[in-house]
Formats: sequence, C-alpha cells, structure tokens
Amino acid sequence: MPYSWSGPQGAINVEGSSITVNSAGLYSVTVANAAGCTLNQSVTIDDCCDLSIYFDERKFRNGDVITFTPDNVMFGIVFLEVWDILNLPNINYTWEINGKIYAGNRIALRLIDFYDPPLVPPFGSASDIILTSHDGICPQSITVSVNDSQIDVADYLPPEKVLVKIIDRTGDPKVSQAMDGMLNEVRNIYAGNGIGWLEFDFSSQNVSLERITDRVIYFEKTLPELGNSGYYRTSYIKFFQFYNTPVARKEKAFIIAHELLHQFLNETGLLLFSTPRFFQPEVFESDTTFHIDQENSHVTQFGLNLNSEARHMLSYPPSSDEYTLAKRIFPVQKHYVERLFPYFYLTDTDLIGHLTPSLQVPISINYPDYNKWKVLYNRLWIIYNKEVIHVLSNAVSSFNLANFELNNPFIFE
Repeated sequence: MPYSWSGPQGAINVEGSSITVNSAGLYSVTVANAAGCTLNQSVTIDDCCDLSIYFDERKFRNGDVITFTPDNVMFGIVFLEVWDILNLPNINYTWEINGKIYAGNRIALRLIDFYDPPLVPPFGSASDIILTSHDGICPQSITVSVNDSQIDVADYLPPEKVLVKIIDRTGDPKVSQAMDGMLNEVRNIYAGNGIGWLEFDFSSQNVSLERITDRVIYFEKTLPELGNSGYYRTSYIKFFQFYNTPVARKEKAFIIAHELLHQFLNETGLLLFSTPRFFQPEVFESDTTFHIDQENSHVTQFGLNLNSEARHMLSYPPSSDEYTLAKRIFPVQKHYVERLFPYFYLTDTDLIGHLTPSLQVPISINYPDYNKWKVLYNRLWIIYNKEVIHVLSNAVSSFNLANFELNNPFIFE
C-alpha cells in the first residue's frame, strides 16, 4: 500500500508508513489501496522550542503583548503558566518580572509586583515578562510586554478606611440627632483596640458595596431579632424606644461595634481557614445556640467583642471556665481583625511569605505556590460574590489548640 508524504517544504521522498521530521509545520499523507481508494490526513507539528506564556485563556509568544483587565487581574492577583507543548513538568523555567526571579512552570504574583515602588500615582509602566527555559535541549528566552491601560493600579491598593454605610430606616429623628455621638463611640471602641481604619457614611442612601471590605448597617424600627444578614456583609440593628442620652448612645455603640465585628471575623475566618468557626465559635444545646455577646456588662471590659464557647453571662461572676475561655479568645480575634486590611489587599508580609517562599541560591529566587494562590483567589471570590451564607448549624466546639494553630496562622489547605 503506497504512502505519499508532503511537508512544509513540499514532497517528501519516503514511501513507508512513517517518517521522521526535524522541523515544525504542516505534514500530510495520502494512502491508496489496490482498488484505487485514497485517504488523506494532515497534522501540524509545533516547534518544541516554541516557548509561550498562557494567560487569560490565550497563548503569548515572544514579542506579544498581554493586556491586563479588571477581569483577568481580579483582586490584584496575576496567574501565569508556561504553554508546555511537550508537557514536561520537570523542565526548569524562570520568570523575570520587575527585577525579581520566580521559578516554576506555573506562577502567581500580585499585580503591584509589576511596578516599582513607591506605589503612588503616577505608577509608571508595568514590567515586561521574561520567561526562560532551562531544559538543556533548546534553552530559550522570550519577552512579553504588558499593557495596563485598561486598569487603574490604585484600585488594587488598600484604601485608607473601611467604609461602613449607615442607612437609617427608622424614621425617628432622635436616631439622626444621636448618630454622630454613637459613631464616635464606635470609633473609640475600635481605636482602643488598635483598629483605626473605620469610616462611616450616614448621609448616603446608596447601598452598593464598591470594595471587598465595604459594609452596610441598616437601622430598623422593628426587626424579628437584632443581628446580621445571612451573608454577613450587612447588619440590621433594631432601634426601639431609643433615647438620646450618653448611656443610650454608648449602649448602641457597643451593639454596632459588635455586629460589625461579626462581619470582619466571618470573612477573615473564611479567607484564612475556609470557615468562620475558628473566630465565631458557639456551643449547641438542643435547638439553642449560646455565645458571649457584647451587651453583657461583665464582658465589655475586654473592649470589643467576645464570641466565645459559652452561655450568655446572665449573672456574675461567670463560671471560671467560661471566663477564662472568653479572655483567651479575645486577643486572637483582635490580632486577626487588626490585620484584615493587609490580608484582603495582599500587603501582609507573613501572608506573602507563606504563599511565595524565597531562597537565596545564591541570588534570591521566589517559588510561588500556585495552588495556594488559587485557593486564596477562590476564597476572595466567594467573599466578594457573597456566595457563602454564615451558618454554624451542627458546628463543633472550635476554640482549642487542637484545631486552631496559633503558631501557623495561614492555613489554606
């Protein structure tokens, strides 16, 4: 059965059923049987040294330009992969971006890592990407440029404050009159615990959340219960028979601070541990849940909030175990809430060191853990898209050293 071969340079003088090629291009074969029937088949052979970058579901070769958009650099994270035709994961690849070296066939880094400090406008141009293959067969480097004209780098830097939008739906003029005093009390409560990044907007009726850290509080006249919505980015606070006195303002300020902290703890717990339970533990008896809440006067001495595995402290003194546990969890909650900003905006040094460890061998080389970056991205997306409802039903008791590693605060597994 005769075979007729052709390649990128024309006919190939081989009559057998296989050929050996040493150049890329389109190859075709025609086979005919004794009855004169023919069959044609073609295949394209890529160059094994055709080093390319895979980004945003596209392939980029030497000299191409990657365009950053709000969709492909969501949360300020950039994922880059080698388009590996031969699928050889053991090939040694390095990436040079803004003077730093990253190793791996798949890497992740922050958008801000493409720019020289200080990160203040104007930011200058984004760094090129230089990808080098060290496979020993066809070592090669390519350079791909970056176009950042469709994004504003400032959008990926931490804002000065977390904006909390206050929407008054009570119709009670006493609430408006007392608002400045109440919110000043809330600021003092948080500032007294080292948290000074809160700002309140009482005048706006627009409830859209512009940033991942923005929050909304609704003041209502009647509610089935005081507390947070299922998604924990919204608080509903009941104002009933409110009196504009210093004591009443301070009481409401503790409630506002408490409900806000539920939101912060919920999302920080989800971000770091995939569950809010480490930061908001409860104990379950029959169909009732119990936790220590801010409105108890014996708990407020700790400053901000104690959502601990214990009953409401309806009498004083509370049991020794409950009181000890309350004191124990509070500094842990406080520690993580203080770091909420750098966590969400990827500026926390420990967090970045965990995601991308580096070695001095002899130059500094960064080794991004691509899978951990993906996990972080997915959790940010869940928080941003409000996909997870805060549910602690059937939760186990949570605050103990067996399931909360104080010395390992970045558990992404």
